[in-house]
Amino acid sequence: GLNFPMVPYMISADIVSRADASFQNIWMLQDCGETIYEFASDEQKNEYLPRVAKGETMSMDLTEPDAGSDLQAVMLKASHNEKEGQWYLNGVKRFITNGDADIHLVLARSEEGTKDARGLSMYVY
Repeated sequence: GLNFPMVPYMISADIVSRADASFQNIWMLQDCGETIYEFASDEQKNEYLPRVAKGETMSMDLTEPDAGSDLQAVMLKASHNEKEGQWYLNGVKRFITNGDADIHLVLARSEEGTKDARGLSMYVY
Protein backbone atom coordinates (compact mmCIF):
# COMPACT_ATOMS: atom_id res chain seq x y z
CA GLY A 1 0.00 0.00 0.00
CA LEU A 2 2.08 2.92 1.24
CA ASN A 3 5.50 1.64 0.14
CA PHE A 4 6.70 1.61 3.75
CA PRO A 5 10.12 0.13 4.29
CA MET A 6 10.02 -3.06 6.35
CA VAL A 7 11.09 -1.47 9.69
CA PRO A 8 8.21 1.06 10.03
CA TYR A 9 5.80 -1.65 8.89
CA MET A 10 7.05 -4.04 11.58
CA ILE A 11 6.85 -1.33 14.26
CA SER A 12 3.28 -0.48 13.24
CA ALA A 13 2.28 -4.14 13.18
CA ASP A 14 3.80 -4.66 16.63
CA ILE A 15 1.82 -1.74 18.05
CA VAL A 16 -1.47 -2.94 16.52
CA SER A 17 -0.79 -6.52 17.64
CA ARG A 18 -0.60 -5.43 21.27
CA ALA A 19 -4.31 -4.63 21.08
CA ASP A 20 -5.26 -7.53 18.80
CA ALA A 21 -2.84 -10.44 18.47
CA SER A 22 -4.76 -11.88 15.53
CA PHE A 23 -3.26 -9.14 13.36
CA GLN A 24 0.18 -10.65 13.84
CA ASN A 25 -1.10 -14.14 13.02
CA ILE A 26 -2.98 -13.17 9.89
CA TRP A 27 -0.49 -10.80 8.28
CA MET A 28 2.98 -11.44 9.56
CA LEU A 29 3.34 -14.72 11.43
CA GLN A 30 5.37 -16.48 8.78
CA ASP A 31 6.30 -13.68 6.39
CA CYS A 32 4.42 -15.34 3.54
CA GLY A 33 4.16 -12.16 1.46
CA GLU A 34 7.84 -11.45 2.02
CA THR A 35 8.67 -15.02 0.91
CA ILE A 36 6.78 -14.52 -2.35
CA TYR A 37 8.38 -11.10 -2.84
CA GLU A 38 11.89 -12.48 -2.34
CA PHE A 39 11.74 -15.86 -4.07
CA ALA A 40 8.77 -16.15 -6.45
CA SER A 41 8.85 -15.66 -10.20
CA ASP A 42 7.60 -12.34 -11.59
CA GLU A 43 4.47 -14.14 -12.79
CA GLN A 44 3.76 -15.44 -9.28
CA LYS A 45 4.45 -12.05 -7.71
CA ASN A 46 2.01 -10.41 -10.13
CA GLU A 47 -0.63 -13.02 -9.34
CA TYR A 48 -0.40 -13.25 -5.55
CA LEU A 49 0.98 -9.99 -4.11
CA PRO A 50 -1.90 -7.81 -5.37
CA ARG A 51 -4.32 -10.27 -3.76
CA VAL A 52 -2.51 -9.90 -0.43
CA ALA A 53 -2.56 -6.11 -0.81
CA LYS A 54 -6.35 -6.33 -1.24
CA GLY A 55 -6.66 -8.20 2.07
CA GLU A 56 -6.49 -11.89 1.20
CA THR A 57 -4.76 -13.95 3.86
CA MET A 58 -1.90 -16.43 3.59
CA SER A 59 -0.55 -19.44 5.44
CA MET A 60 2.68 -21.39 5.32
CA ASP A 61 1.82 -25.10 5.40
CA LEU A 62 4.80 -26.86 7.00
CA THR A 63 3.80 -29.29 9.76
CA GLU A 64 3.12 -32.98 9.09
CA PRO A 65 2.12 -35.83 11.41
CA ASP A 66 5.64 -37.31 11.42
CA ALA A 67 7.64 -34.14 10.84
CA GLY A 68 6.47 -31.70 13.51
CA SER A 69 8.97 -28.87 13.74
CA ASP A 70 11.69 -30.92 12.00
CA LEU A 71 11.23 -29.50 8.52
CA GLN A 72 13.91 -31.75 7.04
CA ALA A 73 11.58 -34.68 7.79
CA VAL A 74 8.78 -33.34 5.54
CA MET A 75 7.45 -36.13 3.32
CA LEU A 76 4.59 -34.47 1.40
CA LYS A 77 5.50 -35.45 -2.15
CA ALA A 78 5.56 -33.05 -5.08
CA SER A 79 5.53 -34.68 -8.49
CA HIS A 80 5.61 -32.97 -11.86
CA ASN A 81 3.45 -34.19 -14.73
CA GLU A 82 5.43 -33.01 -17.75
CA LYS A 83 2.62 -33.78 -20.18
CA GLU A 84 0.23 -31.48 -18.30
CA GLY A 85 2.91 -29.05 -17.14
CA GLN A 86 1.40 -29.34 -13.66
CA TRP A 87 2.74 -30.08 -10.16
CA TYR A 88 0.77 -32.40 -7.87
CA LEU A 89 1.11 -32.61 -4.09
CA ASN A 90 0.37 -35.85 -2.27
CA GLY A 91 0.52 -36.30 1.50
CA VAL A 92 -0.76 -34.88 4.78
CA LYS A 93 -0.28 -31.57 6.55
CA ARG A 94 -1.71 -30.72 9.98
CA PHE A 95 -1.80 -27.99 12.62
CA ILE A 96 -1.59 -25.25 9.99
CA THR A 97 -1.83 -21.78 11.50
CA ASN A 98 -4.34 -19.76 9.48
CA GLY A 99 -5.20 -22.95 7.56
CA ASP A 100 -8.34 -21.38 6.09
CA ALA A 101 -6.26 -18.72 4.34
CA ASP A 102 -6.90 -17.69 0.76
CA ILE A 103 -3.33 -18.36 -0.40
CA HIS A 104 -1.06 -21.16 0.81
CA LEU A 105 2.69 -21.71 0.67
CA VAL A 106 3.19 -25.46 0.95
CA LEU A 107 6.51 -27.13 1.79
CA ALA A 108 6.93 -30.41 -0.10
CA ARG A 109 9.64 -32.88 -1.06
CA SER A 110 10.35 -32.25 -4.74
CA GLU A 111 13.43 -34.44 -5.17
CA GLU A 112 12.88 -38.14 -4.68
CA GLY A 113 15.40 -39.99 -2.55
CA THR A 114 16.43 -36.94 -0.50
CA LYS A 115 16.06 -36.78 3.25
CA ASP A 116 17.30 -33.29 4.03
CA ALA A 117 16.42 -29.71 3.17
CA ARG A 118 18.06 -29.88 -0.26
CA GLY A 119 15.12 -31.90 -1.57
CA LEU A 120 12.42 -29.45 -0.42
CA SER A 121 10.55 -26.80 -2.38
CA MET A 122 7.75 -24.33 -1.66
CA TYR A 123 4.58 -24.36 -3.75
CA VAL A 124 2.04 -21.56 -3.83
CA TYR A 125 -1.67 -21.91 -4.50
